[in-house]
Amino acid sequence: MSIDVWMEIDTGNPEGPSPITEWFNHTSNCGEMWQLALGGNGITDLKGMQGSDADPILRSAIIKMSGRPQDYKHLEPENGWGSFESALNFLVKIRELCILHPLATIGMSY
Repeated sequence: MSIDVWMEIDTGNPEGPSPITEWFNHTSNCGEMWQLALGGNGITDLKGMQGSDADPILRSAIIKMSGRPQDYKHLEPENGWGSFESALNFLVKIRELCILHPLATIGMSY
């Protein structure tokens, strides 16, 4: 299973929000690392959050993961699908989109 992420805006379209970025994804096998770094339910808590609100949360998680990789590396999936580095880079990529699109919201499917 994987998690798809993109940024979207509500234009009032009855079909729902419109994506403004391409989507990208990552294996959900790294969910335990994201949960430890982000707290709560992990990465899924970001769904629907405005970029400007998600930015400081992601910044904090990135700092936690970068500063103490040993706390996360033991959570790497045994099947090799995902790694500490790829999980961290996924958060960095989401944060970059939040910085570029602070008024958009995070779209997500999993």
